[in-house]
Amino acid sequence: MNAASSVAQGIVIRRAEEADCAMLAALAGELGYANQASQIADRLAKLSQMPSSEHAIWVAQEVIQGAAQEGVQDTQGQLHGWAHVRAMHQLNLPSYAELVALVVAKGSKRQGIGQQLIAQVENWTQAQQLAELRLYSSMQRQAEAHQFYLRLGYQAVKQKMLFCKRWD
Repeated sequence: MNAASSVAQGIVIRRAEEADCAMLAALAGELGYANQASQIADRLAKLSQMPSSEHAIWVAQEVIQGAAQEGVQDTQGQLHGWAHVRAMHQLNLPSYAELVALVVAKGSKRQGIGQQLIAQVENWTQAQQLAELRLYSSMQRQAEAHQFYLRLGYQAVKQKMLFCKRWD
């Protein structure tokens, strides 16, 4: 067994918790979104008040195997990625799920972690009886992220521009 397959096999996908905020912030930074752990904690607290049928945040966490001694249990290690999905309800379209964010740590890519997170998101989407899962990926991520989604069977259906107006 090589190192890549052992990491993927030693991963558990679970819901994000308050204790994850520092690692969630660090991983968001890898996507180019600088956040403090306190900012992530505030947002996670607000999101946690929403019904689980409206959104979900999962983390991919390494499981460190306990020693072969009796009574020693497995413990949780570092986060290798996370995914956030939400239900979208619009007047002009049937309800669907939107993958808001997916990040896998740079040193953990190409080890099946992104696929595990996407599988969890797809299962959630189907459990909510949403007809499809949509995601947006920046044009600057063509080389890696776009190819990943295409390999998983997603189709590029259109390009969009994002317009934003801020009030600071």
